[in-house]
Amino acid sequence: MESFADIAWREIHERVFSEDGFLSHHVFQATSMLAVLDFTAGRNNRGWMKVGLAIRFAQVLNLSAEPDPTLPV
Repeated sequence: MESFADIAWREIHERVFSEDGFLSHHVFQATSMLAVLDFTAGRNNRGWMKVGLAIRFAQVLNLSAEPDPTLPV
């Protein structure tokens, strides 16, 4: 699991900071899950760094905005 998490983080880190348009809600979710893995493994500094990036990704994706009121419930 650790090796897969490291590979996933390297892929996210490399592509987010080098490609335009790569950021999506999937990247936000993956970064959040990788932070949880770091916390459970006792790597708090790495976990907080990933939480901070996940928050920034959510802000960029405008995930805190209210939905369009014309959408059906």
